[in-house]
Amino acid sequence: MKSWHFINIEKGQLYIANVGKNLINQLNKCFINFGNKDKLTTEEIKLNLLLLFHLIGDLHQPLHVGYGADVTMM
Repeated sequence: MKSWHFINIEKGQLYIANVGKNLINQLNKCFINFGNKDKLTTEEIKLNLLLLFHLIGDLHQPLHVGYGADVTMM
């Protein structure tokens, strides 16, 4: 789950959807799951809510979304 908490997109490159396990792809999976919530158990709904809240928090943290080189600059 470590890779779910951040995304790095190198300068000049475009984001490619659904490639790799990263923050954006995991958020999209949560949204897709909620679109099919009638098929989810109560525990699965709870897990998706917890993931959604946590990942949206990560999205706003420094060094969680940016260039991979940002980490080496510190």
